[in-house]
This record gives sequence, C-alpha cells and structure tokens, in this order.
Amino acid sequence: MTLTGDIINDELAYRVALITEYDGANYNGFQFQKNAPSIQEKLEHAILRFTKEEVRIRGASRTDSGVHAKGQVVDFLTGASYSPATWTRALNYYLPHDIKIKGSYRVDLDFHSRKDALSRTYIYTILNDSTPSPLLRGQSDWIASELNIEAMREGCRALVGTHDVSQFSIRLPKGKSAVRCIKRWNVERIGNLVYIESQASGFLQRQILNTNGLLVRIGKELESTTVVDEILRGSIIREPKWGTLKPQGLCLQSVEYLDFPPRRVR
Repeated sequence: MTLTGDIINDELAYRVALITEYDGANYNGFQFQKNAPSIQEKLEHAILRFTKEEVRIRGASRTDSGVHAKGQVVDFLTGASYSPATWTRALNYYLPHDIKIKGSYRVDLDFHSRKDALSRTYIYTILNDSTPSPLLRGQSDWIASELNIEAMREGCRALVGTHDVSQFSIRLPKGKSAVRCIKRWNVERIGNLVYIESQASGFLQRQILNTNGLLVRIGKELESTTVVDEILRGSIIREPKWGTLKPQGLCLQSVEYLDFPPRRVR
C-alpha cells in the first residue's frame, strides 16, 4: 500500500499525528531536500521501515537548518492499524538518536498539523557569560558582553500585535502575505542564561533569528530601544549589518491547537 499526500488508496486508511523532538544540528532543516539530510526525510524513512508504506508527512513548522524542536507536530495517512504506544515505540526504534517521537495520536482525517495550528512558540537560548560552555554550545548561542535585559524587553514590546514583518526575513513567501499576528515576544534571564520567547501565528524564514539579533544589539546598547518600533512603522530600514544569531540557540517549544493533543486517546 502506498499513501502519498492526501490521496487515500484504501478505505481503511486513517491519520496519525506525532509530537516530535529533535536536535537539528545534523540536518538542513525540517523540509525534505534532494541533496541534504532533513528531519522529514528521516521520519518518512522510519515509517517506511516500520510499515512498508511510502508516506508524505506534513509538519506544523518548517524549522530552518540547525534549529531544534521539542514539540514539533507532524501528521500522515496510513493503513497500518497500530496503537499510539506501538507507533511511538516502533518509530523510535527506527529513528536516529537525534530524532525521537514523544507522543503518537490517531486524529480525524481532516486534521492538518500546519493549517490547524493556532500558533507556534519558539525559545532562543543565550549563554551570557564571560566564558563559553562546552556542554551548552549545541543548544545556545554565547555572548560574552553583559546584556541589558530591561532594554531588550523594552525593545521587543513593539513586536506584539499584527505586523508586516518582511524586513526581518531573508525570503518572503511567494504570492503570500508577510503579515503575522505576534502574541508574545519576551526576554527573561535565569542565572547566566537569557531566554527569548516568541509566539505567533507563524514566522517567516529567519525572522526570529534576525529579530533576536537586533534585540541583542539593543541589549549591548548599540541600538535604541525604539529601533524595532521604527522598523515596523517603516521609519527606518533594517540594515544587513545588524546581523542574525546562530541557529543552534533556537528551539520550537510547542505548537498550539484548539483540540490537540486529543483529550481522549483512541
């Protein structure tokens, strides 16, 4: 049996959704690419090895190269009738050590991990210390100079709301709007770790890394706390020299839905 996309070749087929965790260091992003390893490729290959079905999975967020995930949601059609626990256990057996399934669910046929998502939440981690950490280097960016957290908080207040965020992206979606509804953008320090949390209906490519890079410049007191607001209002143009942050500090924490995970596991 072969299932591709949304084409159901068997009336017994049903849809499975997975909550997936991965370390993105060895992958060129989530989305399948012909000449580079991807998270999607590894997940589809694991399903093929387990069920002998060729499926095409859909992901809630197309994380960029090197970006991690704690709560990525994917879904696919299958004719292999296994319990959620069996899906989790079997796929984790076939998946590499840096990609694992945290939960499996049988969902309605019309469930769509990307289109049904209300928002995505990312956290960017910065080690703000005079020396780097070998243990944290794969999960954070290191910034030695002390950051002014209050200035960063002041700078990111302008982000909350509905905005055209095209100036913070490296590539705009073809024929689609660059307007995004941002629900939260906040900065917290715990010890020598700084966490920048971003929640929005969706994000453009490199939008978070570029925006947080500008917030870091505010934290270093190299930019005014009003610079983000001025960019969003079109008063000034974002300059390439403002730079971006390294992808290993970014992690997709969760994807929010109206009714997922389902209250009753089937």
